[in-house]
Amino acid sequence: MSNALELICPDCQAAAPPDSQGGVRCAGCGAVLAEPFTFCPQCGRINNAGASVCAQCAEELKVTCPGCGRVNWSGAERCGGCGRELDALAHAFRPISASVEIRRQELIRNVSSFREKEEKESQARLDTLREADRRRAQRSTELAERARLSERRIIVGAVVVIAVFLVFIIAAMAILF
Repeated sequence: MSNALELICPDCQAAAPPDSQGGVRCAGCGAVLAEPFTFCPQCGRINNAGASVCAQCAEELKVTCPGCGRVNWSGAERCGGCGRELDALAHAFRPISASVEIRRQELIRNVSSFREKEEKESQARLDTLREADRRRAQRSTELAERARLSERRIIVGAVVVIAVFLVFIIAAMAILF
């Protein structure tokens, strides 16, 4: 009975099982039916054979058997050399830790962009307040100048009234005496 993962060679109809590197070579005629590759168990990307880390999500693609030291695909549940169960707990939590790391990196980027946005908005608010303060100071200076001019007009008017009054008094005295 043939393995469900084995292909049948179109040339000689012999079984073509996958090799340890992920390639498929016909057992009968030796024809290469599939180039070696490494499938990422985290994101599903097909990576080059021999890759130790996924090019898309940075997931480790190889795990060493603690029993015999053989390097296995990280998605394997048992060692291909000795059959020992590979660390099932680490295997189960690897997608979680990878997704946590991805989320952490995303949050760091979001915080950085949020900080930049807040700094720009804060600077804009500060510029608006400075402009309002400049306008207030300018308006205050204009009002003070108007008040001084108004005081001068009142003083000049009072001096003119007093001068006219004195002229009338002097004229009246000159007429009377």
